[in-house]
Parts: sequence; C-alpha cells; structure tokens
Amino acid sequence: MWKRSSVLCAFVVLAALTSSCIFDPKKDDGPPPPPTGDYKDLTNRSDVLFNLQKSYNDRNMTEYERILDDNFTFFLSDGDVNGGLPVQWGRRDELDANTNLFSRTVPPGATWPLCTSIQMDVQFEAGLQWVEVIPDAAPDETWYTTTCFYDFQIEVEPDTKYIPYPGAKAQFTVRNAGTDSNPRWQLVEWRDLGGAQ
Repeated sequence: MWKRSSVLCAFVVLAALTSSCIFDPKKDDGPPPPPTGDYKDLTNRSDVLFNLQKSYNDRNMTEYERILDDNFTFFLSDGDVNGGLPVQWGRRDELDANTNLFSRTVPPGATWPLCTSIQMDVQFEAGLQWVEVIPDAAPDETWYTTTCFYDFQIEVEPDTKYIPYPGAKAQFTVRNAGTDSNPRWQLVEWRDLGGAQ
C-alpha cells in the first residue's frame, strides 16, 4: 500500500515505494493529455492550490517550482514516517522528486520507474477556510493555512497504479512573498495528513 509522498520519496532516495496508499495494478491507458488552460498569477491564496493541481496534471515542473517558497517544507504523514520515511524534506528534495516524477522519460541507468500518468485533484473549488498563522520563523509575517481533501492516481511502469486511502487530507500553508500592493503567494508548507486506513 502506497501514497503520494512514498512515491516522491522513492524518486528522491531511489528506494522501493512503501507504506500508506492503496496499490492497484492496472494497464496504462495511454499518455496523459496535453496541458490546457492558463495558470493563475498567484495574487490570491487559492491560486497556489489551483497551480499545484494543474502543474501535477500537466507535469509542468516550471510552474510547480514557481509556487514553492524558498523555505518550502513537505511534512510526510504519520503512516509514511512509521514506515521508515523521514518526517519532512525541503524544497530541494521536493524539486528533485517531482522532476523525476514529472519526467516523461527515464535516463539510462536510472533506478526509478517511469511515471506514465498523473491525475491530481486538490479539492478546493467549494471554498476554503484560511486561518492566520504567525510563524516562529518569521514573526513579522502572517501566513495562512487551510486543510482540504485530495485525491490522485499515479501510474508507473510496469502497469502499477498508486492511489491514496479514502478521505486523504492535506494542510497547505501559504505566505505572501511579494508586497501588499503586488502580492505573490507561495506554498511554504505542505503537511500530508493521510486518510482512513
């Protein structure tokens, strides 16, 4: 059984996938559709979640990197940590993992599987409740956090599909890396809260 962070960690550490998602071997239905539509300009907090979802579905590393704050941290779920994975990783590891995950080819000698399809759904469209946070690391700033359900399907060779447990949630924290008059919201923390097991 596997989940998103396990898949990403596998791409980071080039280890076997582990822990807390439902494993479902299926045949690949072909390549993912080409990118469509425009990305948001990150002037609103919810733009970050829109662009996160879209960059996964488009496998667009440039846009994904654009939403991550310089001090971004990904916190793994308890199930993943109990399965032997780290408690967290930073921006560099996140970028490395997603570069491999989003790649449509695997270079010779690589030890990770080719990802053939990604479908990500961060369920924010019905509205979000943002909560103000004064972070210890930046006491002069106000960050905003929200929690929402997510779903995904990640297919990798040979004919393997990864999906989360039902009811999977994540907490997203954003900060304004721009100015009050010219805001540029970025994702500073992503906490995978997992789902029902």
